[in-house]
Amino acid sequence: MSNPDRVEGPLQLSLVRLPKVVAKVAACAACALLAIPAAHAAIDGGSGAGSGRAPAAATALAVALPQPQVREVAARPSDTVAAAPRLQQALPANASTGFFLGGSVTATWGASGIDMKAGSVQNHNASGTSGTLRLELWATTTAPVFGDTISFYLLGPTYVLGTLQAGFQFNNVNSGLLGPYTPPPTGCYFVTLALTEFDGSQYVYVDLVTFNSGGVPDPGGSGFDLFGFGVPNGSCSGSSGSCTRSATTACLVGGRFQVRVSFVNASSNGNGTVMSFSGTRAESDESVFLYFTDPSNFEMGLKILPACGLNNHFWVFIGGLTNQGWTVNIVDTSNGATRTYSNPLNRLTPTTADTGALSCP
Repeated sequence: MSNPDRVEGPLQLSLVRLPKVVAKVAACAACALLAIPAAHAAIDGGSGAGSGRAPAAATALAVALPQPQVREVAARPSDTVAAAPRLQQALPANASTGFFLGGSVTATWGASGIDMKAGSVQNHNASGTSGTLRLELWATTTAPVFGDTISFYLLGPTYVLGTLQAGFQFNNVNSGLLGPYTPPPTGCYFVTLALTEFDGSQYVYVDLVTFNSGGVPDPGGSGFDLFGFGVPNGSCSGSSGSCTRSATTACLVGGRFQVRVSFVNASSNGNGTVMSFSGTRAESDESVFLYFTDPSNFEMGLKILPACGLNNHFWVFIGGLTNQGWTVNIVDTSNGATRTYSNPLNRLTPTTADTGALSCP
């Protein structure tokens, strides 16, 4: 399988026999070009660390004969040639990838380039050989959830590991310094080291380690750290929300935005309530569905989309199947900014698409 990436520097591979384990997977899709951000401050460098996931069975490993040392050669991906940062998305893999980033996982980034390290890259599948594997360093505005679609900025070149036979692992993976460094638009971000695999048509992510040291703890309670790009890390301590979910309160985009809806009809008024389907709350990280008086009767859907790289704003979309009067109140808990939308009683709810709703970062 051909691959348009280049690894700058040698990759030393050591192969170790592993037991069979079935792992979880991942997801994601498409991409959009972004404008060049304002000049970044001199504090654009950083480093982070985290730990790889443990396989389901912690069986002792048996050593196999090592593979000869090799040097990967190919060019870095064409989609990172431009100086402008680019928002991208990763696509889903199937539910039995069996890949793990193991041991200590770290990265550094700055004007001179990026450097990615992992204690091991493991293939716990029972048979076969992987597609081409590579490491990628991502910056995201919200904490990544393994298995969800993830929008991210690629901080620099990818690092190609090559293919890996089932039951083996790469040890002491070190990309060395890779350039150029492509920081995201100024703001606070989570940083993640991603392991991706070429599935024959595109790269899908198969394991993630989001860093939980090196920055400042996310006040939104994700358990990960936030890192400043063009701003000091300390300024990120208030950039994630403190919204608390309830029956009538939705918390979107990593808990940053508090969303509440009130309604009025011919006979009553009250607060919109988050719907539930088979006991599952109808709320994702970016969207929520609500009812007004009947739990089985959908009245309104609302979505907040992070579009910081496109026009430095969060976008708000509202749609409904009602002529009841309503008011939507959105609070950015990171800075107190608010946005209100209303519809009068006896007017069919129009579709709202506000692409300048709330400012980033």
